Amino acid sequence: MNQCMRFYLKHIIWITVWLLQLQALTPLPAAPDVFAPASFNLQADQPGRLEFFGPGDAGCFAEEISNSIQGVLAFNYVSHQQAAFPAGFINASPAGQPWSGTMWTRDAGAFLRELVFWGYYQHACQTARCLMDFAGTNQAGFIAFPRFFTPARPHESGAEMDGHAAIIIAMVSLWQRLPSNDPFREQLYNFLNQQVSPVRYLHYLLEHRPLIPGSGEFGGGGVKGLYDNVVQNNLCALALLSAAGMEETAGDHGTAELWRNDAQTIYQHMDKYLVDDSGSWIWCIDPKTLKPNPEILDKPLNVGFGGLNGVTCMNSDVLGLQPQAWNRNVVAHSEKTFDQLYNVPSRK
Repeated sequence: MNQCMRFYLKHIIWITVWLLQLQALTPLPAAPDVFAPASFNLQADQPGRLEFFGPGDAGCFAEEISNSIQGVLAFNYVSHQQAAFPAGFINASPAGQPWSGTMWTRDAGAFLRELVFWGYYQHACQTARCLMDFAGTNQAGFIAFPRFFTPARPHESGAEMDGHAAIIIAMVSLWQRLPSNDPFREQLYNFLNQQVSPVRYLHYLLEHRPLIPGSGEFGGGGVKGLYDNVVQNNLCALALLSAAGMEETAGDHGTAELWRNDAQTIYQHMDKYLVDDSGSWIWCIDPKTLKPNPEILDKPLNVGFGGLNGVTCMNSDVLGLQPQAWNRNVVAHSEKTFDQLYNVPSRK
C-alpha cells in the first residue's frame, strides 16, 4: 500500500469514528420522527377471562367487569383510522358525550395497562403506537405527556405526571410480554430508552430537585399550578423501577442502577417531606418551599380526598402482589392514611 493510499485510508477511518461519536452524542429527535409506521392484527388477540363464582353478586360482578372492557372497546376505542383520529386512540367518552374526541393521559395509561393484563396485546401495541406518535417534547428537550391528547393539537407536552408515569408502566408491561423477535417490542424499548424519553425526563428532574412536580387533579387537586404531589411521586418511582427492570433484562445494567437510585431518591424524599406528624400522607407541597400550603390542603376538593389512597394503586403492577416486596414506609403511611380518611366526618 503506497503512502498516498495510507493517508486517505487513515483519514476515512478518522472521519468515520468522528461521525459515530457525534451520532452517539446527538439527542434523538422526538418520537414522531423516529419510528416507522406499524400495523397490528387486532383479530389475533386472545384475551383472558375473569369470572367470580359463588353468590349471585359474584356473577353480577364478573359480568360488569366483562361488559366494562367490552364497552370501552366498542364505544371509546378507535380500532381503525377514522378521519383525524388515529388507530389506537381512546376517547374519554363515547361520541356525543363531554370530552369525546380527547384521550386523557391518565386514562390512556390506565387503559393501556388493562389491555396488557387482559391479553389484548395487539390492541395495546396499537394504543402504545398512537401515544408514541402523539408524544411531544417540552422546553427541556424531553417527552412529557400533556393533560390530554386531541388530533387538533398533536405533539404537545405537559406536566400530568400521574398519566406520564402510568404510560411508562404500561409500556414496560407490554414490552415484557411481547415475543423477543416482535419488531414493535424493539420500538417500545427505543422509545423508552432514547435520550429524550419520558423516563430520562424523570431522571433529569431529579437531578435538580428532591421530588417531581406535576399538575392536574393529582397535582394541586382543585388548584392550578405545579406541586409535589404524593400520588404522582409514588407513580414516578414505580415508573422508574419498572423501566429499570426493562433495562436490566435488556442488559443495560448501568441505566437500570441509575433509575433504581432515582426511585429510592423519590421514596426518601416522600418520607421526608410528604408525611405529617400523625404518619399520614400529605396530599402535596410547594415545590419551591417544600412545605404544605394550608390554603391548598384545606380546599373542599382536597379535604379528606380519597385520591390519597392512590399511593398504592399501581404498586402491584410493578412490584407484584405481595406487599412485603413494596417499600415498607409506603405501606405504613398508606395504612395510616386509609384509617384517617375513613374517619373524615363527611365520610362517616
